[in-house]
Amino acid sequence: MSHRSLLCCVLFCLTVSVSTCVAQYTTNFSEEKLSLGLGVGVQYSFLGLQGKYFFSDYVGLVASSGYYNSSLLWNAGIEFRIPEEYSKRVSPYLNLLVGPNSFERLEAFVPITTLPGGPFAFLDERREFIGGTISTGIKVDAFNSNSSYLKIGFDFLIINSAHEEFVEEFNTTYGTFNEAKPKRFLPSIGYVLSLSRKTDQ
Repeated sequence: MSHRSLLCCVLFCLTVSVSTCVAQYTTNFSEEKLSLGLGVGVQYSFLGLQGKYFFSDYVGLVASSGYYNSSLLWNAGIEFRIPEEYSKRVSPYLNLLVGPNSFERLEAFVPITTLPGGPFAFLDERREFIGGTISTGIKVDAFNSNSSYLKIGFDFLIINSAHEEFVEEFNTTYGTFNEAKPKRFLPSIGYVLSLSRKTDQ
């Protein structure tokens, strides 16, 4: 298990432990209308902000922007939720997103001239690839507050075939032996603040 996965598991256990000590749950997740979140994971563009707007009881629009690998990234899509009549401690969620979700950095020494033993130049190519992401997990009432909650889950990455094609083309052109090994499963965690709720309207 990676350090990131271990950290998420520890945070999850702490969250559940704290929430079980709360006698009364105050969060009705179905009342969320407009919210802003901060977190790590593909659904937060790896490290950034996520905005949500629910236009119905079942579906909402999701968009995020973050900074990673020296680039400003984005993700956009929809979130599904289960309408609930009462306040609860835990509620599931499902996101379908599209945006940059894999990266590759390749290096090679390239001869400047055709002369044997001639000078070489260092080549460093970075590229990001747009793909689909399925994010699922739970929302947790960890703060006994109807205006904020924790969001803990996992991101399943659908990698664009252009990622592997880029590596193969680089190897063929420069005689290198790189392998495309994008991650397809990553944890995510975030803090969400509700800016507007149905009861406020």
